[in-house]
Amino acid sequence: MENKMYVPKDYFSISIVEKVMKEFSWPAEYILEEDADGVSIIFPKSEIYIENGYENDVSFTLLSFNGRDCNIDESTALEKIVQDYGKKANVFKELGLRDNTSVYASPEATEDNIWDTIKIIHVYFQDFIIGKEKRLNSLL
Repeated sequence: MENKMYVPKDYFSISIVEKVMKEFSWPAEYILEEDADGVSIIFPKSEIYIENGYENDVSFTLLSFNGRDCNIDESTALEKIVQDYGKKANVFKELGLRDNTSVYASPEATEDNIWDTIKIIHVYFQDFIIGKEKRLNSLL
């Protein structure tokens, strides 16, 4: 009997990231660059990487800040920036996230998870985007 590994269909694309980014007003111009696993959002003073994960999972990494590499993962960034992150179950409730918890990959779930990630970045990481984030200084 042949053992077939389950590989979900991938719906993540630069075009979806571009579509979602256009729904928000940004404090600086940006360009998008795609690679095998995600999309870099390159602002003049910072760069954020949106990563495509397994079965709809989308995450981000803060890649550079004011010309310096920083590689701060999503969890660490959220702990430093978002008050009560990890302590309060509904910390993002007021953001009205789409919170698509479907188990299997789909175009809708992937776009919803990209939208949620971009919304969190838009709300909490404006200072990082423009090069003025002081709360991450110990990590930079």
